[in-house]
Formats: sequence, C-alpha cells, structure tokens
Amino acid sequence: MTQKAVPEANQQTASEQTPDQKELWQGPMGDSWIAVEETVNDMFAGLMDVLQKTVAARPDAHVLDVGCGTGGTSLAAARVLTDEGSCTGIDLSKPMLALARERAAQQNLSARFIVGDAQDYAFEPGGYDLLISRFGVMFFSDSQAAFENLRRAVSDTGALCFLAWRGLAENPFMALAHEAAAPFFPDMPERQENEPGPFNFADGARAQKFLEGAGWAGIDIAPLDMECRFAASELTSFLTHLGPLGAYLKKVGGTPSAEVIEAINSAYAPFVVGDEIVYNAACWKITARA
Repeated sequence: MTQKAVPEANQQTASEQTPDQKELWQGPMGDSWIAVEETVNDMFAGLMDVLQKTVAARPDAHVLDVGCGTGGTSLAAARVLTDEGSCTGIDLSKPMLALARERAAQQNLSARFIVGDAQDYAFEPGGYDLLISRFGVMFFSDSQAAFENLRRAVSDTGALCFLAWRGLAENPFMALAHEAAAPFFPDMPERQENEPGPFNFADGARAQKFLEGAGWAGIDIAPLDMECRFAASELTSFLTHLGPLGAYLKKVGGTPSAEVIEAINSAYAPFVVGDEIVYNAACWKITARA
C-alpha cells in the first residue's frame, strides 16, 4: 500500500473544535504538558511498551497515533517499524508537536506529525493499517463521529489499540489533587465521568457502543492495570500543571500557596515509596479491527 503525504497543517473541516479548545491546546494546556512531558513519559513507560509491542507485531504497518501530544508513543512506534512502515502522530497542539518533531530529529526517527483534530480531519481513506493512542481518544466532543472518521482512515485489514482510563474510584491517584485543593478553590469544577474528558470511557460500554456504531468489529475492552513510577520531587509540578487543579490554575492565573502545596503533598503521602511516587493506573485496553 502506498500512503499519500498528508499536509502538516491545519485543515478546514466541517466540525471544528471550538476556538476556546484550540486556544487552550495552543497555549496554556499545551505548555503545561510540555513542562512535565519527561515526567509523563517516565510514568507511562509500561503503557508505552504495550502499544510499542502492538506495533512491533505489524512492523510494515502505516501507523496513526491519535492525540500524540509530544510524540513519545509515536517515537516508540517508529523504533520498531521497518522501512516499509511509517508512523504519523496527530494532535491539536502546535507547541506539543513542535517538540515532537524536535525529538524525532534528535533521535533520527522518521515519525511525522500533523496538526489537526482526529474527529474530523480529512485523512486519506484507508491510508493507515493501525491506529494507536495512549489516553488520546477520550476528549472528542463527538466520539461517534470521531470513531467513524478513524474507521474511514484505516484499510480493510486495519486495526486499533487504544488505552483509556477506567473510573475515578479505581484511580484514586487521579482524584486526590482535586479533593485536597477543593477547600481552597471551591469553584474548581468537579471531575466528570462518562462525558468528554479523561474519564469519558470510565464505563467501557460507552467505548463499545461508539465503536460498534462506527463499524468496527472484533471489539475487545479489557482491564489493564499498570504500576507507574516517577520521582517524588516532581509531584507538585505534575499536579499543578495537569489534571483539574492544573487546568483551574491556568484558567484563573493563580499560583498555589504553600498551604495548598502542603495539603496536596499530605494527601499523596500514601503513594510515596522512597524517593518515588508509585501508583496503579487502572485502564482499559481497547482493541478492534476494521
């Protein structure tokens, strides 16, 4: 299969992200991810391995990494592809993709990156053999439309492997920052499940429904638990850049006080093991074929 080049630029589409969402990822949210991207890649190394092994099983594939961010998963995929294969990452954030391209050049990897929304980007029909994503498919405003568009983007022998979060009850690490900071910021929005956001597919049946409606077959949604580790010295930076607290601080332009930091660090004390933070990532491994 010959894959046509896709312009590395935004495309005008029928259903664009709202300007606010685009601005968020071009600016404060993209900058936040860049600030902690090394911590995130270290933390999710085991999950990256899961996706890399999926790609390694199809080394000649044309791979699309959905919601690729700073490109860690895309580059991991590129390392196990033959010269016949290719890896393309797509994301809304120009700053994050700029870093992804820089990393690819530094590592002499041929991964390429396009700025766009996978929900409605004009992919070449059947241009990819394998879709992968590490926590990049939960944010679509219209998941049904997104999975339909991604189905059109794969060949008839194509497949997907996506990782998504299970519920907050199974991921206490993801909930504690909000709980600890809420008394100081009473107007900070609550985390929601089963709607666009990190926990859109807390109920795996939602993903099943959208995939079936989009024409995917052989759908399997299986629990995947992975121990995650990162340096304890990075905890405050991580929690104040990402998640509900990080988003709130970017919105209000505030800096957390020493009292807030102390409350957060106290809440996360059970996750401190030596000089590391150790926690379980309770995920879904979602696979399907075209």
